Amino acid sequence: MPVPHGIYYGWVIVATSLIINVATAPLNPVIFSFLVTPISEEMGWSLGAVSLGLTCRLVFGGITAPLIGLVIDRFGPRFVGVMAGLIAGSSVIGLFYTRDLWLFYLLFAISGGVGLGGGPGGNLLTMVPVAKWFISKRGRAMSIAQLGVAVGAGLAIPASQWMIQSLGWREAWVVLGII
Repeated sequence: MPVPHGIYYGWVIVATSLIINVATAPLNPVIFSFLVTPISEEMGWSLGAVSLGLTCRLVFGGITAPLIGLVIDRFGPRFVGVMAGLIAGSSVIGLFYTRDLWLFYLLFAISGGVGLGGGPGGNLLTMVPVAKWFISKRGRAMSIAQLGVAVGAGLAIPASQWMIQSLGWREAWVVLGII
């Protein structure tokens, strides 16, 4: 993609990171909180059992964060980002088919372990490239990229509520996984 003359390519990286952070907002714990009650009611699982799925996501994300960092350093964020997006999206779509609690936990752990969507190591794929492109304006660049998390959550909250009420929680997971 050609960049207009005079624009530092690092700002393209910032814009891309901002967009990725908006797109991965559905993996945010705030969005998950809207799904806990409908999942609990349909599946007959306690609220605590459903909430443990998020704990699995966060713990596995913390465990894999150092590995994700090494892989990003070795192969670069493009390859890792594409793979992480496919894995996280597939695991979220897989929640549509979940009937067993162990599978629910496994899919959440997988979605957390790829380095997207908040949590420990959740923004490695967007923050590492931004940090590498900036020295003097690093704080500004990283804060603009991180703005995508708040914007994404702000957009995903009403959209998720609408999808859960209109389509159902299973279908909402499919749409969020595709995003």
